[in-house]
Amino acid sequence: MKNTSRHTALSIICHNDYRSRCTIRTQSGLKMTLWPFEDEISSVSLGDIANHLAKIVYFPESPHEPFTAAQYAVEMAASLKQAPPQVRLYGFLKNAHEAYLGYVPATVRMAEKSFTEHPWNEDNRDVIAASVTVRILKALGLLNLYNAYENGPEAVEDPVAIKQAQNRLNATLERDLGAFIHRRHDAVRAHPFPHVITPLRWNRAAKKYIRTYESLIKMAG
Repeated sequence: MKNTSRHTALSIICHNDYRSRCTIRTQSGLKMTLWPFEDEISSVSLGDIANHLAKIVYFPESPHEPFTAAQYAVEMAASLKQAPPQVRLYGFLKNAHEAYLGYVPATVRMAEKSFTEHPWNEDNRDVIAASVTVRILKALGLLNLYNAYENGPEAVEDPVAIKQAQNRLNATLERDLGAFIHRRHDAVRAHPFPHVITPLRWNRAAKKYIRTYESLIKMAG
């Protein structure tokens, strides 16, 4: 699998014999080993996450200024303003793993699974994404958040609020950016937000990402 974004050209090759290895260097100079799985929380920094996400472009077909993954996270947090702080924080961090893996559209992920030869490999990108997510949240001292919203009782109700907010955000971006977003049939009727979303330059998006994280952490206690 080859995945390229603005901040890094990343090749991930997974073999059943576990001999392959993939290590990337972040903007700060830290190195993270994506495969095989290692508990490298010291390789994670909020600055890297913010800056990498700010250089990943969502919806490149849009005729407007580039809309970044960092701004998407910020807008997600804003769209969850009626939800408890922990839910807002988890929704905000849902795409944090893309800082190290890059952005892969849902349609591409499904196509990968359809054309995979070996059953073990069919979910390899999702497995690596989950591993990176765990490392990020552990490094940020938020592993309990991951356990709660992936495995605990909160996993039943709160992700519904996150999904609804995501559907409304996507509908808004389709309207304001002219972006094409592949959405499930049950989400296409989501109503856009009344306000207009304007793309931020990558450096402003990175700074706003860090400020939003710090604000959410303060509110979540």
